[in-house]
This record gives sequence, C-alpha cells and structure tokens, in this order.
Amino acid sequence: MRFVHGDSNREVGNGPAVAVELQIRRLTAADLPTVQGIHSRIPIQDRSEAWDTFVSWYAAACHMGTFGPDWECSVLAEWRSEPAGFLLMHRDSRSSQVLRSHRIMVAAVDPAHWRKGIGREMADAAAEFCRQRGIQVIQSIVPDGRPGHSSFLEHCGFSVATRRMNPNGVRVYEKLLR
Repeated sequence: MRFVHGDSNREVGNGPAVAVELQIRRLTAADLPTVQGIHSRIPIQDRSEAWDTFVSWYAAACHMGTFGPDWECSVLAEWRSEPAGFLLMHRDSRSSQVLRSHRIMVAAVDPAHWRKGIGREMADAAAEFCRQRGIQVIQSIVPDGRPGHSSFLEHCGFSVATRRMNPNGVRVYEKLLR
C-alpha cells in the first residue's frame, strides 16, 4: 500500500509503485460537505457526547469565514480518490507562547474504510503539520467508557497525561512532538 501525506505529496509505505491508495491533505473550508457526509455515516454509538458540537464548530467556522490558523492542522483522507475520513484539530485556547498545543476534537473514518489504518495515518499527518508549525503538544480528551478511543490514541503514540479520571469522567491523552 502507498500513502501520500500532505502538501508535498511525500510518499510513504512499501506497496506497488502503480497506485497511491491513500492521500491525506489539509482540510479546508471547501471540504465541509465532505465532512458532513462522512459524519452522517458514523454510527451514533461510535460518537462521543461532544462529537456533534465539534463538527458544528467546524461548520460554523466555514460559514462565517473564520476557518483559519486555529484549524490549520486538520486533515482529510481520501482512499482511491474517494473521501474516507477526517480529523478535526483545533488550537488549544489555553496554550501559551512557551508551549503551543492543538487538540484533536474529532477523528472519523467512514465505516466503509475501517480497518485500513486510515485513522492512524491521519493522526500521523496531522502531527507532521503541527511539527512544521512549531506546535509542541497534541492532546485529546477521552470520556470514560470509550476504550476504543483510548486504544486508538495509544496506537498513535499518545500517552495518558492524567493517570486518574478527572471529576468530569474524562482522561487526557497527549503526544509530545519533537
């Protein structure tokens, strides 16, 4: 399988040289209908409680013309030129000038493309976009009772930043970028 990451179309992987199956690029405001289409195909039980809110924030930013630097590390995945997934990432409003961070708000892969490694590739591509922009930490918040989300983040190189559950029933995961 061959993958292409980002603006440079850098190829990674070890498959045949004839076809690029997965392309990952930065998400734009023009991708809103694609994101909404993928979003509509994700089963309700696989969405976190805040999922719809975060997709709505992205939609509002697109409609109001404010989709910009705060969302710059969000990505869209295409499998054989068809939309396959998206990862919404937003600048952490609590980040300081000393430690810049972004937070994964939603990571979604169309059920037709599950188990192809697309989620991990999106997380890796988003991390690379963050690195290029001097962002040092990526965080994600996982509600209690979501072991699949925790497992996904751990496979992507995240570690638990808070060992015990906070009073709101969530655990914070983070990935330090070098």
